[in-house]
Amino acid sequence: MKIFLIRHAIAEKSSLEWQDQDDERPLTRAGIKAFRQAIKGIRKQGLTPQLLLTSPVLRALHTANWLMAGLRQKNLVLRESDALRRDRPARLPDELLELSADAEVVLIGHAPHLIRLASYLLSGHEELRLSLKKGGMLVLTIEDPTAAGTAVLHSILTPRQLRLMA
Repeated sequence: MKIFLIRHAIAEKSSLEWQDQDDERPLTRAGIKAFRQAIKGIRKQGLTPQLLLTSPVLRALHTANWLMAGLRQKNLVLRESDALRRDRPARLPDELLELSADAEVVLIGHAPHLIRLASYLLSGHEELRLSLKKGGMLVLTIEDPTAAGTAVLHSILTPRQLRLMA
């Protein structure tokens, strides 16, 4: 299974205005513009996912919607998953266990959750030091989604690198 981990695009900064509504912070105009350019580079990676799974938090959901529109791929399914919230344990969402071994999946979420998830899939623990910028992408393959520590890291791309690939 090929897994593309994408951190949500740049959102409004956490502040007193969003103090009790952090889940509702929207993407900034600049964040949308930069991510729309990054999508062109993402498309050049040859993505053909069957499933796009996103955190239900607004900034991740908006990032997923922009990606869905930018990929222009028929039959791509978009689903929300609480398993991708930033405070969840670093485990693959159950939705992936029902997919075939050759499936491609995009997971859109937050730091530090996506970083802990990548670490868990690569090493079996959550302590690897990885960096994934907002709007960036990390690409893994894993033969057995139930076996931690068996994934292979293919790339970590910053939003700037993705924009330059466009």
